[in-house]
Amino acid sequence: MVGVLGRVWWVVVAVGVVVGVGGCGGGGGLPAGVAVQVGGRSISEASLVRWTRVEGALASDVGAPGGRSFGWAMPEPPAYTACIRVLEQAERRPAGTAKKVCEETYLALRGKILAILVGMMWDEGIAAEKGIAPSETELDQQERAFIQREYPQPGAFQQYLAATGLTRADERLRIKRNLLELKLREKQAQEYRAVAGDSPREREARLKLGVQSTSKWLEKTNCRPGYIVIYCRQYRGVQRF
Repeated sequence: MVGVLGRVWWVVVAVGVVVGVGGCGGGGGLPAGVAVQVGGRSISEASLVRWTRVEGALASDVGAPGGRSFGWAMPEPPAYTACIRVLEQAERRPAGTAKKVCEETYLALRGKILAILVGMMWDEGIAAEKGIAPSETELDQQERAFIQREYPQPGAFQQYLAATGLTRADERLRIKRNLLELKLREKQAQEYRAVAGDSPREREARLKLGVQSTSKWLEKTNCRPGYIVIYCRQYRGVQRF
């Protein structure tokens, strides 16, 4: 089992994540406690900590059917006590080296989750502009199918929620975003097919479909230093998309 935000559910791959490096632009006057702002919406530092913990729990398979666990401990700043203990016992690392590994692991995990969350906010905004929204019937069907497929045993789904820190509402939101992503990709494919020819006008139209949307949402995305990922307008890395 891979993490909640890294599964096929979310259909997003975070690449080129930069946390605290790659761009040192200011936070642009973000409110206290806000890591990233996308237009009028935001991701709080507290929310990011929660989703990072959830991802860490799922990465260790604590919520897997049957309760599998591979002995990996979630790196918890600032002390990283459990993570250090696991590394010292399993890999015989010195305490100083172990703490550095735990810190780097946590920052990489947090950066991955942040990039995925921001990317999903982009998709939600684009979908809203195009009038795309999953129906409640679709959500109900997908939720039932997911539980029956992944957690068919009585009580297994509740055990999974308790182990990972997720709620039923989180799962519902996850399903909604997955459906939204699929519908958005279908809509974008239709738009590209409409200008699929090789004339100069059609080539220009295809270019604008991608460039205009990306530029628009980059300008809307303001990130605090230490939380800069590829979707941020402050990002200065070599690779973006």
